[in-house]
Amino acid sequence: MDQITVLVTGANGFIGRHLLNHLTKNAQFKIIGLQRSEDDSDTYTQSSLISLFQTYKPSVVVHLASNTSRSRDFKVMPAMLEGNVGLTTRLLEAARISAVPTKFIFLSSAEVYGPKEGMVRETDELKPVSPYGISKVMCEELFDIYFRNFGIHTHILRLFNCFGPGQARGFFISDLVHAFHAKQPLEMTEGMQKRDFLYITDVVRAIEIFILRPPIFEIINLSSGKLISLKEITALANMIVAPEHIEIMNHLPYRPFEIWEMYGNNDRLKLAGMNEMEDFNVSLSAYLSE
Repeated sequence: MDQITVLVTGANGFIGRHLLNHLTKNAQFKIIGLQRSEDDSDTYTQSSLISLFQTYKPSVVVHLASNTSRSRDFKVMPAMLEGNVGLTTRLLEAARISAVPTKFIFLSSAEVYGPKEGMVRETDELKPVSPYGISKVMCEELFDIYFRNFGIHTHILRLFNCFGPGQARGFFISDLVHAFHAKQPLEMTEGMQKRDFLYITDVVRAIEIFILRPPIFEIINLSSGKLISLKEITALANMIVAPEHIEIMNHLPYRPFEIWEMYGNNDRLKLAGMNEMEDFNVSLSAYLSE
């Protein structure tokens, strides 16, 4: 069987590292990993990307590289547009110019939906409010345009809340795990917000499914389809680490216009072949034990 050449951008990021570790165990894949240099001077220029496509002729591009700032301050917008929309444009142009029959897997975000309550479907109206969410919508539009004009297929995966070993601080579960290992209190709200969480092993398994999936243009919620409150997560974590204990300080105020419940409908994900996912309790236990 011929190897499938997979180009992965953002290979040194949280998801990228886990994905490369997963895919390199399978001889079916030949992996080309790209990571950003300090100034992007030679990694993601248009000429270097065209040369890369012509040299390696990737069958699949897994586009993970992204400016992931969740700031609502629009001062970050120029950097967000360059880091996300600019890079996506250069990748699509490299595929078009090199005429390599390539399909893309684009990691988008649930932030494209904006502040919605309850279950969201891929067909829901997009109303992003953050520069990050706006940039992801613009990238999705680019993939749609290149599909309609040049036949470049893309699986757009709208990721909800991912967690797992190696995740940076600033995300709820990673902050919880850090508090446990550092033996420091976790400052948070009362934790009544409910969210949809997906473990990193499920994320990389899903990406592998779409690498092997026939090339079509589609949009998929990458979500567990289940809700759990932050309060329930802290209680579960303390049950897991007992007799040790994580001190929880519920004194922070909720955000203005807090979203109380948001989760993704994952019917399309299941139809694509992702029928089983890690049990949340088992995943959290594995993360805490790292």
